Amino acid sequence: LASTPDETASLVSLVPSAGSLSPPFSSELSSYRLLVPGGATAAATVSFTATSADLRWKVLADGAELKPGTSTPTFVVGEVARTVVFEVEGVSAPSSYSVLLVRADAAVAAAAADDTLAFLAVV
Repeated sequence: LASTPDETASLVSLVPSAGSLSPPFSSELSSYRLLVPGGATAAATVSFTATSADLRWKVLADGAELKPGTSTPTFVVGEVARTVVFEVEGVSAPSSYSVLLVRADAAVAAAAADDTLAFLAVV
């Protein structure tokens, strides 16, 4: 892929190891939320695979460079939510994406990721 100087460096995919991004990933959106399954006393963990639109562009996750096709180190989500920032740098304008990681028990995380509303209950 050839990049032009006025092209914005971007991701074409951002895939978590657990859960689903909300809203679903789009290179046009920069902010996401992820409910990470975890227990009431156990920390939740997640890693990501991020793919840039041009493999020559550098992808950073919280400042650490990701090699193409590799996952991030595991992020631990305790009682306090945390944000992971992904940056894409190339010969063009850089871009960044942020993911707010929130720990949720497994049932809540599954319900939030279910687009079919199978977990929906009327009370």
